[in-house]
Amino acid sequence: MTTLSAGEIRAHETITTSSRSLSFWLLVSLCIFSALLARCCYMVRPFDSDGSMFIFMGRLITEGGRFCHEFSDNKFPTVGLITSVAWRAFGPVWRQYILLETAMSLLGACLLARMAGRRFGEHAVTPTLLYAIVHLNICFVVFGGFQLETLQMFFSILAAGAALELLDSGDWRDGITLGLATGCAMMLKPTGASVAIATLLTLLVFPSIADGKPAAGTRLIALRRASISMAIGVSLPAAVTLFYLIRSDNLHDMPALYRQISLYAKNSSWDAWDLIKPATVSILGGFPMLVRGGIFRRGRDRLNIPINRSATFFAMAWLALELFGVVAQRRMYAYHFMVMGPPMALLFGLLPRRDRLAPLAASLIPMCLFSIYGASLVIGLGYQGREHLEESDYLLTHTTSADSVWEDDAARLWLETGTQPGARYPLTFLFANYDSAGLEYGSQIIRDFEHRQPKYIVLRADFEPFLAHQGHEILELNRFAVRRENFVTAWRNIRSFVLANYVKETRIGREEIYRRRES
Repeated sequence: MTTLSAGEIRAHETITTSSRSLSFWLLVSLCIFSALLARCCYMVRPFDSDGSMFIFMGRLITEGGRFCHEFSDNKFPTVGLITSVAWRAFGPVWRQYILLETAMSLLGACLLARMAGRRFGEHAVTPTLLYAIVHLNICFVVFGGFQLETLQMFFSILAAGAALELLDSGDWRDGITLGLATGCAMMLKPTGASVAIATLLTLLVFPSIADGKPAAGTRLIALRRASISMAIGVSLPAAVTLFYLIRSDNLHDMPALYRQISLYAKNSSWDAWDLIKPATVSILGGFPMLVRGGIFRRGRDRLNIPINRSATFFAMAWLALELFGVVAQRRMYAYHFMVMGPPMALLFGLLPRRDRLAPLAASLIPMCLFSIYGASLVIGLGYQGREHLEESDYLLTHTTSADSVWEDDAARLWLETGTQPGARYPLTFLFANYDSAGLEYGSQIIRDFEHRQPKYIVLRADFEPFLAHQGHEILELNRFAVRRENFVTAWRNIRSFVLANYVKETRIGREEIYRRRES
């Protein structure tokens, strides 16, 4: 492994703080502005669908509810363990969750810059920082405002910092820290293991170095020591998870939940055109590298410095594993690709180029403008002029916290009213998981209605147009006729149950509110 001495790092520092121009600080301001706008624009869309579910999972865990029984989604209950910390701190205050993830992304960018400076040299600090500020906060990737990817990304960045220290020194304490952060990332998604796997791959090629000598003498011993220390770190979040599953009597539910999630991934729509998605992300993320590494490659831009080979290999392995994890999920929504941002920021920073204004501006300004444009769309299309759903305001005056209610995409309603779930499935998007999902989940929703007897159920007034819209807009329903037919059948069964057991009390906008008939 090649490292830079303190003298070499100082020698390669090309622009000091005192010599930064006004144009440079304008570029920094633009990057920060685009990041803040991309995050904070979602304040106009309170409790957006996915975000509301993750927050409600935190509330459920905090209140002692049972996952898979009172509430269920295509996620493991460990998500609720993580988000319960935020729920305890913020409760149902949407803007606090936006600010939390904004702070996490900006802190993550600073940590990446620090890693780059320590491993690649001072010339890498500013490029890494600015790239991370922009690309970890692209509006189209931030989707929803509160997402698992930002949480996972933050823990992965913490793990990466420990990994780079471990690769440099072989210190077992760094291995434990790496394992601890990896375990937390895996509580959100199994792909959170990418940093740990990248570290082990790097150790296979570049054994850890301490005081100029191979750690413990051989590559395999270094690998074994690192694996043991990482396992110790992972064991803490694993133990917390196991304790929770046993205490909540959820451990026996995990095989069925794993099957549900596996079917969700396995039966996602997929064809050759979907390969355009990772290619597009690679082009957008790689454009700054092409500009800075290819166009600005001569004379005053190039630095003749040694490359930290192990850190470079680690960043490339990390990126490849994150990409593999996204593709393995099959759905490949834009926000899934966020986790590729941190390793790409390190790769952008390690380029042997001076941190001059012109290449940095040419690399980053296009994405800043693209993100700002996306934020303007969110504000223009998402602003409703009210903090709560209208049906939430109505139900607040007609229910208590002990009452249960239900509607499609119900998590926001439960958060805003403080009511309980009328059925375990919060949204009928789950009906598109696989061909028979609509019939299975729809039947379970009706059984939950019979058992829980929710006081209110909210249905769309434009029922048939709603079904047609969902059948067209949800990709899996659009592409699979059987799945679409079962989706429609399940919804009609739900509506028939409601009409037989509930009476319409009022209509608010496009929503009809039904109250349970008196016995």
